[in-house]
Amino acid sequence: MTNRILDWRSAAKDLTEALSSTDPTPGGGAAAAVAGAMACALGCMAAAISLKSKKLNPEAKPELEAYAAKMASLRDRFHQLADEDAAAFERFMLVVTLPKEDANRARRLQETALSAAEVPLTTAEAAAEAYKETQRASRLAAGTVASDLWCACHLFHAAAESAKENVIINLRVLKDPARTSRLQERLTEALAAFHA
Repeated sequence: MTNRILDWRSAAKDLTEALSSTDPTPGGGAAAAVAGAMACALGCMAAAISLKSKKLNPEAKPELEAYAAKMASLRDRFHQLADEDAAAFERFMLVVTLPKEDANRARRLQETALSAAEVPLTTAEAAAEAYKETQRASRLAAGTVASDLWCACHLFHAAAESAKENVIINLRVLKDPARTSRLQERLTEALAAFHA
């Protein structure tokens, strides 16, 4: 147990030091995805504890098992999105540094800005999905993990709101109104899940 505690504290310190550096990545988009991954991890833990409880209603077991599997899958997805967000922003910044007379600069700027907007948008959508799943699971889980599941819900909301900021700033670069409108609609739909 002691080694595991030291490991997570070291990992948390490494992450926060990476975020506090002056390097452009990881930034807010990656932080949003990591928040989503942490929330999923809380969901996994809460489900596992609930499934071991002698007080668990047997009829709730299949749904809690499905929830645990969903959270594990989404946790992996959030980790992937954190990497994708950093990579997308790095590609965008490389294009920004191209000479303005470069014939491909404008086109590549649009392409990379689109990618830099789509990745955090996917993070917001995944957070909304996980939030809804966690709200459902909270009605079945053991009372001892209720606070963990509500913490997960708050982290999913924070992940979505943080991702939103990264979507919006990149949409400002896009010059295609129809595409911008579609992305904004998806973002609005994702955020609506937290106010339903």
